[in-house]
Amino acid sequence: MITLVTTNLALKFMLELAGVAAYAYTAFRLVPHPVWRVVAAILAPLLVVVIWSAFMAPNSDTRLNAPWRVIAELTVFLGAAVLLWLADLRVPALVYGATAALCELLSVLLEPNHGGGS
Repeated sequence: MITLVTTNLALKFMLELAGVAAYAYTAFRLVPHPVWRVVAAILAPLLVVVIWSAFMAPNSDTRLNAPWRVIAELTVFLGAAVLLWLADLRVPALVYGATAALCELLSVLLEPNHGGGS
């Protein structure tokens, strides 16, 4: 059981990194003006990192309690999937969204502190 929990935590971390990359890539790809696309590609992932570190990171003083943290995490993950979809990356969007949803479900089912908040 501990191996499954650890594997799921590693997967969640990879999803976080991929999500930040997806926000940067899609911001660059979807913003039409050359200067603003660079600005958006920097600010979009930066905003995601700031929000995640403030409200969802395990060691944050302002960490949300469940179920709000789960909802916030799903919002960030599925937001990245929607942006990938809008950037015409349909298969990566579906795979990322499904993997993120499964990872969150496993977190809630397997981790005793995930559902209870800490």
